[in-house]
Amino acid sequence: MTTGETMEYSKEEQTFLAHMAQGLAAWATLPAGGRGLVVGMATGMAELFAARGLAVTETGGADVAAGTVTGPFDVIVMVAEPERTTEPVALLAACRQLLAPHGRLLLGMNNRLGLRYFCGDADVYTDRSFDGLDDYFQVYKTSADTFRGRMYSRAEIRRMLAAAGFAHQKWFSVLTDLEHPMMLIAEGSLPRESLERRLFPTYHRPAHAFLMEERLYRPLIEEGAFHAMANAYLIECPVDAAASDVLEVTSSLDRHNEDAFLTIVRGDAAGRPARVEKRAAFPEGEARLQELLSHHEDLRAHGLQTVADTMEDGVYAMPFVDAPTVQVWIERQAEAGNRAGVLAMLDHFHDAIIASSDHVSEGDGDGHGVVLARAYLDLVPINAFAVDDGVMFFDQEFVKENCPADVMVLRMVDFVGGALQQHGIIRYEDLMDRYGLRAQADKLRKIWDTFATELRQVATMMPVRAPHERDLSLIEANRLRCAYPERRYRELFVDIFDGLDDKELVVFGSGAFAKRFVAGYSGRYPIAHIVDNNAAKQGTELGGLTIESPDVLAKLPAQSFKVLICVKGYLAIARQLEAMGITDYACFDPMRDYPSARPAFEVPATPAPEAAEDDAPAKKYHVGYVAGVFDLFHQGHLNLLRRAKAQCDFLVVGVVSDMGVTKYKKVEPFVPEDERLNIVRACRYVDRAEILPTEFAGIRDAWHLFHFDVMFTGSDYQKNAGWLSEKEFLKRNGATIVFFPYTQSTSSTHLKSLIQEKLL
Repeated sequence: MTTGETMEYSKEEQTFLAHMAQGLAAWATLPAGGRGLVVGMATGMAELFAARGLAVTETGGADVAAGTVTGPFDVIVMVAEPERTTEPVALLAACRQLLAPHGRLLLGMNNRLGLRYFCGDADVYTDRSFDGLDDYFQVYKTSADTFRGRMYSRAEIRRMLAAAGFAHQKWFSVLTDLEHPMMLIAEGSLPRESLERRLFPTYHRPAHAFLMEERLYRPLIEEGAFHAMANAYLIECPVDAAASDVLEVTSSLDRHNEDAFLTIVRGDAAGRPARVEKRAAFPEGEARLQELLSHHEDLRAHGLQTVADTMEDGVYAMPFVDAPTVQVWIERQAEAGNRAGVLAMLDHFHDAIIASSDHVSEGDGDGHGVVLARAYLDLVPINAFAVDDGVMFFDQEFVKENCPADVMVLRMVDFVGGALQQHGIIRYEDLMDRYGLRAQADKLRKIWDTFATELRQVATMMPVRAPHERDLSLIEANRLRCAYPERRYRELFVDIFDGLDDKELVVFGSGAFAKRFVAGYSGRYPIAHIVDNNAAKQGTELGGLTIESPDVLAKLPAQSFKVLICVKGYLAIARQLEAMGITDYACFDPMRDYPSARPAFEVPATPAPEAAEDDAPAKKYHVGYVAGVFDLFHQGHLNLLRRAKAQCDFLVVGVVSDMGVTKYKKVEPFVPEDERLNIVRACRYVDRAEILPTEFAGIRDAWHLFHFDVMFTGSDYQKNAGWLSEKEFLKRNGATIVFFPYTQSTSSTHLKSLIQEKLL
């Protein structure tokens, strides 16, 4: 790791990290039979060299600088090592002396002016934000300050390399960073696709971020600042000036070996993009390339246009297509206000998806569309070019048999829907209706999510991924923290319930945020009024209250009430309230925790050791949580509650409401919610049981409500990416999930089937 951190990872996780990092050099032509030197903590590079047939030497930067390493070497790889020494030029010069006349250095370096640091990420050496941006002015002021490492800018690195004797340098900007090199783009080239849909930014300290990095790349490209603000660089330094012809590399090394590829764009003699290659990163993937060729043949047989591709010595190749992707084309047309053109393109794309394979069944007009014999899951706008005679598809690696065509149609809508709504072309909801996707959207999205989760090893590699992935709710919170003075920030977004002991509460809004507030907090904070600007909502009910016009606020005694804005876009409403002379307001966000809120119920303190009965050992957790329907309560339910109580002092059980069962499980419960609640409350292992609000029933919602230390559930969710993501959320908040091994027992589903068949 370039940060110098020590992490405990399994062997499988260490292999994953090594494969990811190899993207820095896996594209390079390495001389089999030659000598390779790996300097410092260049993760995965020794394994890469050995796999390519090089004799490998590994050593530290200090040994190289001291002259104790014997050359010559055909290739040297060094990642961030000059950043860890106070004499970087001397280290680089020593590397230069170790290279053969035809040798080259592949040097990975962080950029202290990288975009991620302007977005708030912490410096990899100081662990604080902004230190690199001001050239470590606050860190290394005196000789007494301990040097832990530092990053350099592109100009500074360029000067150091020249001083060390490297006259020839070919620069690549690295995205997202040195540990996760998803894209390498040569200086002088620029991305031709929308990075918002391709890039998954990673961070040293993601909790520090306050901007979405991927949204800034397009303006940086337009302003000519893309390469200057890359997060990191790979510099190819050939002794004999014979640099590679590579212009761009895209890696998919976060996948299983058979699906891991390197897509390489090569230039002609004039440096113009001319050829695209796709190479298997590992031998297991070579057969996949042949499959890719056959997939395109199949699509052409069904009338779709694909790139002209061939296989040459185990390498998949195609000519460079000088055309925008359909994604980029649609975004440009949306900016120009070309609604008719955009919708015509989407209709054409939709028809191509429907025509891409034989049909197993046709749509039944009830939300169930065409089922394809062979569904090409990457028939999406980022994997197609907009050409004069229509659409040309490429990179159709993945096929799923007997799959609804609407899986790809929904992906198409998800890719473009946000941009089209932003530019006023068409609302996302209307686009869903245009293609009949609403009824089955959850089911369709789950098909792709399940596939993608397995492909990218999201679940199995969650411990490796989670420390570097962002939480968008934290980004928004950090952004707001920057926008207001500390006291006002706390009044508006943190201490939102202050003052409600002697004031009436008014909820402004009646949408999703308001419903979640009513479900989660109205029992603790009685609501006097709910108001909304939408005249169509006024007169209807929410939480037993009639929704009113905001005009009612003018009739309330001044200083007698406080308004909670329960709307995502709070700013316009804040200005509206201030124009009315109302300044006592705050903003509710259902994804935030409010420690100062009144508790949903009182939890006894942790028992003192002397209070334990019969010398029983202290429980591992204090407050535990279990959620479930508990329909037709049986021994399996009892076992779950007994095992949970054995590990915690106080067990809270959330019982899914009747409406929640219908909404999320698509079935009707046999036993109504009040009876299910009473049965659970009667169990000796349960200390508290509550009906879960339908709009506030997720894991994060439950933690906000109950502040438990641990959630207990069955092991059938243990490898579910969504659940593992929630586990990471709980971990950040001092809680966890314990997965109990699944045991075969009576199930509610089995009992229901017996009842329905009149066998019970």
